[in-house]
Amino acid sequence: MAGSADDGFTAREAARITGLTVARVRALARQGVLPDVARGRLAFRDLVLLRQVKRLLDAGVPASRIRRAYASLEREGAPRERVQISSDSGTLLAANGGVQWEIGSGQLVLPMSPARAAAAIAPLRQRHQGPRLTSDQWYELGIDLESSSTTSAIEAYRHAVALEPEFVEAHINLGRLLHVTGALTEAKVHYERALRLDPLDPIPAFNLGVVLEDLGCGDQSLRYYRIALRRDPDFADAHYNLALVYERRGHPVQALKHARRYRELTGSDEGR
Repeated sequence: MAGSADDGFTAREAARITGLTVARVRALARQGVLPDVARGRLAFRDLVLLRQVKRLLDAGVPASRIRRAYASLEREGAPRERVQISSDSGTLLAANGGVQWEIGSGQLVLPMSPARAAAAIAPLRQRHQGPRLTSDQWYELGIDLESSSTTSAIEAYRHAVALEPEFVEAHINLGRLLHVTGALTEAKVHYERALRLDPLDPIPAFNLGVVLEDLGCGDQSLRYYRIALRRDPDFADAHYNLALVYERRGHPVQALKHARRYRELTGSDEGR
């Protein structure tokens, strides 16, 4: 049964409502982004915050940067449930009561026409000044470059993790691009790093399983698909890949179990 205003929402219910993974919701609660967590239950205003986090993630803002933004709002004493956060050309902005300011610096942002705004804020790629970029800016530049130059995007992500070795999202994206370009061993290193840095995110565990399969280490991949499912039991692709691994290893009962779960989660007939 779904949570109510009286008893709150579980992490799984909040994930289903907001479109985030259960692991991400639990991580945000553990990191203090959600202020109303009590006995493992989330309040309605936590759902409002989660929807905002989802919009920022969909816009390409790294989770680590979102966490820092909320920590900054906390230090500023801003009522986070009433503050709207947005991303504008790499800058995180907060708005409340008709006032908008840059998160971190506190600098007020004056309203201007779209034409003046476009002229005043150059694209990140044009602001590229080598080592003067922050790790977040290198990460955002990598995202921007992926559609035009995989090599340049890889270089940008390398700069991001060089400046911030614990930048989980940059390690994941760097690993993914190295993976698709065939640099499997190096991709594995970055997936392993992300796996150690974030004990809740299922993505690095899943990606590590895939790269191990591509390296011919199918038996080892089993372990990491299981880790991905411990972090997010509803990770459909992990169920699917586990079904294939179990089938290859001659364990039809386990293969069928995960194939069925995959179909339940996706409504797919694939794997029958």
